[in-house]
Amino acid sequence: MGRRGEPRATHILQVRLLGMDAEERPILEAARTLNLSRHGVVIEGVNRPMKAGQTVILKFGEKTARYRVVWVGGPGTSRAGRLGLEKLNPADDLWGISLPAPAPDSDLVEPAQEHRAYPRFHASIPVKVTPRGGHPVHSHTSDVSLSGCYVRALSPFKPDTPVATVLWLGDKKLVLKAVVRSTDPGVGFALDFVQLTGDEATRLQRYLEDEPSCRPAHARRRGGVKIPSSRG
Repeated sequence: MGRRGEPRATHILQVRLLGMDAEERPILEAARTLNLSRHGVVIEGVNRPMKAGQTVILKFGEKTARYRVVWVGGPGTSRAGRLGLEKLNPADDLWGISLPAPAPDSDLVEPAQEHRAYPRFHASIPVKVTPRGGHPVHSHTSDVSLSGCYVRALSPFKPDTPVATVLWLGDKKLVLKAVVRSTDPGVGFALDFVQLTGDEATRLQRYLEDEPSCRPAHARRRGGVKIPSSRG
């Protein structure tokens, strides 16, 4: 999972893996953990094609949590069938196990495989998502950046669906065009913002940085934030 920023503890636990594989086929299969940290986990026993950047769900007992695939063990290697996963919401406690705290000088950096253009924030922002000619979904975001957001929803839209998106930034609305990038049935869907103007990007970034309830998803950012130029 890139350069480790925190210690790990060995725990073998039986879990369920849910989501979509690299070929967009539904996953519901058993796996087991190898080691845990406060922000990630390595699992093995995955016999489906996967790719870095996918969002998956782990179920342990009655609890579930969303993770991002950071690395995939290559076929024919000692890591075949293994996945390195990063927890999307640091507040989720899937395991109920006391795990070692990070060293005081450790850095949590984004995995090199992701190459994010913008910092991501954990932010619960009221949102309305309306597909063309369809009924709107009223919900809240869980993760937001200048490139898109994740919306909680039990019945998500299909990938590639164009949608009109309204974010309530305090008492003001931000109306954006977006397209559904991926879905997690029963959990929610990810949106990519389309043609974000400089003014829209500035308003959203200022809200994410100034609103106390919005927290950076990683302890360390790489570089500054590039604001798209306004379009005339």
